[in-house]
Formats: sequence, structure tokens, C-alpha cells
Amino acid sequence: MSYEGKHALVLGLGESGLAMAQWLARCGARVRVADTRTEPARLAALRSAVPGVEFVCGEFDPALLEVIDFVTLSPGLAPRRELAVIVPAAAEQGIPVWGEIELFAQALAQLKEERGYAPKVIAITGTNGKTTVTSLTGLLCRRAGLSTRVAGNINPAALDVLREALQEDDLPQAWVLGQQTVRVLNRDDATVMQMAAPTAPLVTFGTGEPKDPDSFGLVNERGVLWLAHAAAGEEIEKKRKKHEAAEPVEVSLSRLMPADALHIRGLHNAANALAALALCRAIGLPLAPLLHGLREYKGEPHRVELVTTIDGIEYYDDSKGTNVGATVAALSGLGKAFSGESNRIVLIAGGDGKGQDFAPLAEPVSRYVRAVVMIGRDAARIRMAIEPAGVDMADCRTLPEAVERAAQYAQAGDCVLLSPACASLDMFTNYAHRAQVFIDSVRELALAKGQDL
Repeated sequence: MSYEGKHALVLGLGESGLAMAQWLARCGARVRVADTRTEPARLAALRSAVPGVEFVCGEFDPALLEVIDFVTLSPGLAPRRELAVIVPAAAEQGIPVWGEIELFAQALAQLKEERGYAPKVIAITGTNGKTTVTSLTGLLCRRAGLSTRVAGNINPAALDVLREALQEDDLPQAWVLGQQTVRVLNRDDATVMQMAAPTAPLVTFGTGEPKDPDSFGLVNERGVLWLAHAAAGEEIEKKRKKHEAAEPVEVSLSRLMPADALHIRGLHNAANALAALALCRAIGLPLAPLLHGLREYKGEPHRVELVTTIDGIEYYDDSKGTNVGATVAALSGLGKAFSGESNRIVLIAGGDGKGQDFAPLAEPVSRYVRAVVMIGRDAARIRMAIEPAGVDMADCRTLPEAVERAAQYAQAGDCVLLSPACASLDMFTNYAHRAQVFIDSVRELALAKGQDL
């Protein structure tokens, strides 16, 4: 698709917005960029990379659409807030509205036409686990022998990576793209299946025993949780059409590896590993190198990352758990890994909740948590939400104080989990700074016991 001479409006000047502006200018478009902030952090980079670019600050008024041929949206913009007026206005005027991934897909289509370039493309979205699954899938593709580039909203932007690959004349055999979910719709399986070609391979995963041909799941055998694969008895079943009624088929169950062999801990991370396996199998990659890759993967920083073990108590850094959903997933994943033993987690939570509803924390806290230590601006709101769970609670002014208090609550065999369910800016520079303070505090505990990390 040619953008030569077209007028493009880029909404939002985050990483993805800057990448789209640079890409469109490179492709000959005239670019207007709008952001609700007066001085966004990337404004200087925009003016340096795209000389003559038009920048407009303030609310997204429909007047921005004047002389515009198409609009592109940054992924962090919310449909019911920043985009509530301008997107319907664009639709009324018949102006196309795209995101970065649409521009990326258009670029691949043009490269296929011009060069015959047809890579494997794996796309990942969801509420939690996107970064882990995206990074892990990229590693597995490489271990299976494919030159692979990982990109998307998780950083770096897909168009930046594509531009770099073109400059280096090094287009990969596979792309693994993580897609942020602010505009992803809730769709049931039947609707999603209709979007795929009838002959497309269907590989599924779940946290129960796999029963369908070429599906992945978990099997609990004598207290050991196994990653498992169900293989079809006949090859034809692997190519079955999704829109036809499926006849029952026999499957053979293979135990692939114990979940404990993964470096990433918790049931939710076992599910992330299964998701990556399913994606790689869907593009026809052999199983053996994928399993080697799973054993190798160390996890992403600050995502239920094991810091150390002190006196039989494990300390986990999940500082990236900046929303309630992420903390619920971390509690459930670690809690279920205790094989039926309840209340073995001491949770450190709190910070700037940005108006979230903390009520969903109550159920997993009741099932899996021994005590909750709260910090930050919204500690009182968290306390109110989880009070029905009936667990011990304590408030601390600082994170080092919270780590000390959590260690007092914890018993051998427990774990202490920093999963704040909140943003960090009320107390820290960012979530990475919060994580470092946590790690330093755990190191002080270890040194007091004659250990080091």
C-alpha cells in the first residue's frame, strides 16, 4: 500500500506513535501528530526524526481530521476517553482508522508482492501474560532454527524493528508480535474461529488434561504437575476443518516435562509456557527443540521473578504487577502450585491504584494468602476490599519496612510476593525502581542470616 502524498494523523506520541510517524514519513506521507500532553517526552525525538512534522497538543478534536486521509492510533489510548469523540467522527467521514499492527500488516503485504517475502507471523494478546508469552515464543522459534524478531507494544515497536530489518537487509523468517489490549474486544471462541481460514491448523492449550488432538494441557500425577500433549491417532485429524462437526477421536497423551522444571514459577506461568508451545506448534515447529527452550527460559524481569530463598521462604518480585488482574493471576498461579496447601503466601501490595476496584483481590487472598502487608497511597482502599478475606493485615510506611514485616509473618515453605496491584509513582521512580528497593531489602535480610543473593 502506498502512502505517497497521503495526509496521516497519528494520535498519541508514545513509542508506537513515534514509530508510526517515522514509518509513514519514510513512506512519503505528510504527517500530523496529536497528543493530549503539551510536552510529551518523545516530542524532541519526533521533530528530529521527522523534519517539518505538524504537532498539535490538547484534546482530540474532530477538527484534527481536516484534510486527513487516514488515522493511526497509539495502543495506550482508551476508546471511551481520549478517542470517544474523534474516532466516531472519523467513521462518519469515512476516514480509515488503523493501529500500528495494521500498518505492519500492510508493509508485509507490500513486501510479499515486491520480494516474495512471506514470514511466519505469531501475534499475542490478552489481559495478563502477554510479555512473557511473547518473549518465550520468540526464544522457542529461535531454538527451533528460525531467524526471529520480537516486537510490538511490549517494546520495541513493530515498525521500528521492521525499519531496522530493512535497513540491515536482514528480514527474519518469523515475527512474534505482542499486542496491547486496550482495544481488543471480548469474543467467544466460536466467533474467533470464524475469523480463521477453514484449513488453518488449530492447536489449543489449557490448564486441564488435554483431550483434543494436538492440544496442550496439564496432568497431575501423584502430586507432580506435568506439561502434557495430546497427539491425534490419525494424521488426518490434525488437518480437520474447524467449521465441521468433529467426530470423537482417540488421542495418546504424552507427558512432556514437569512444571517444576520451568524456571518461571506458578500455574499461570505453566499456562504461559503451554501457550508458547501451542503457538509454535501451530506454525509447524518440531517439539523437541521447543522443550529445550522451555527449560532454558529464565523469565522476564519483575514478573513473578524468584529473588532468593531465605530460611526456606521464597521471595518473589512481581513489581510489574501494576493492576489488580496481574496480582490475581500471580496469587492464583503461585497458590495453586502449593498442591492444595492453603494460605502459604505473604503478599506485599499497594501504591497508586488509579481508581481500580480492588474487590477481585478478596477471593484469591482468602484462598492462598497468610497475611497482607500494605504500602502506598491506596493501602486503605486495599484493606477495605480484602477485609472480608479474614487474613492478617499490616500497614507499613516504606517497602523495606514491609519486607521485614512480611518475613515475620512467613513460615518455612511459604513465599513472600511483592505484587502491588498498583502503579509505583506515589513512592518510586517507576516499577523497576520499586523492584530494586525490594531486592535490596531482601538482600539485607539475607545478609543478616549470613547469606547473599
